Amino acid sequence: MWQWQEDDRRLNGHGVHVGATLIVTTETDRETGQGWLGVRDRRSLELVDAWPTQGRDPHQVLVLPHALGRWPAGTLIVANGGVSTRPETGRNKTFGDRLDASLVALDPKNGRLLGQWRLSDPYLSIRHLASSPRGGTLGIALQAEHADEAVRSAAPVLATWEGDQLTLASNQPALGGYGGDIVAFPSDHQGGFAVGCTRADSLAFFTADGRFVQAVNHAQACALACAGDNWWNAGQDGALTDRWTSNMPSSSTSMRVPVALDLQIDNHWQLYI
Repeated sequence: MWQWQEDDRRLNGHGVHVGATLIVTTETDRETGQGWLGVRDRRSLELVDAWPTQGRDPHQVLVLPHALGRWPAGTLIVANGGVSTRPETGRNKTFGDRLDASLVALDPKNGRLLGQWRLSDPYLSIRHLASSPRGGTLGIALQAEHADEAVRSAAPVLATWEGDQLTLASNQPALGGYGGDIVAFPSDHQGGFAVGCTRADSLAFFTADGRFVQAVNHAQACALACAGDNWWNAGQDGALTDRWTSNMPSSSTSMRVPVALDLQIDNHWQLYI
């Protein structure tokens, strides 16, 4: 199925099903830079409504699969990356005093703003989201935009949200300041998140409350997927795959599955089982 995008909007690479008949896609107004959720018929992809994301550069949107804090299941959570771009230069970035990154909760029936949260560091872009199957925590992969390379490289790649505030990861080493993708641990373990740290050639593991645990070397680690006890992480040389142990990955037995030379692995995966 194909649907031509409206001339005044740029799609930002993520979307999600809402109910039985609709999908929403993250979009940016080319002229104003403001963020929108395009509400589309899931069969035809035709635009039927548009809701503001209350920020710039919306990236991933997620439907809460279960209640989190005071927010019920079904609430729309949007990662406003906050990076300004010029329409004539595509994704080339422009910066003023700070980014305008935020996490927002929206009503899935009409897009009404329910809540909005920001980090204390104005140069951390909020990009990717993963909901812990155990409930109670949302993991947020960050991408640093600091001008100073050393500061940028050492910046946190993860924040967590429990429904009322954003908390940065703790005890994290320098991981390039770039979280390319994120996945939550299985529900029958102790919770936590894995983040693909593309610029540090690492896959980093964190507890559910955002404490760094360990990193596994994997060139250009990015796309992540998880099903049951099994997880996969795409990288330059193929997929890193393993099983979860009691509460952490069994990194000593991880395997690398080579990829065909003519196959380019994408930044994100969606697992259908």
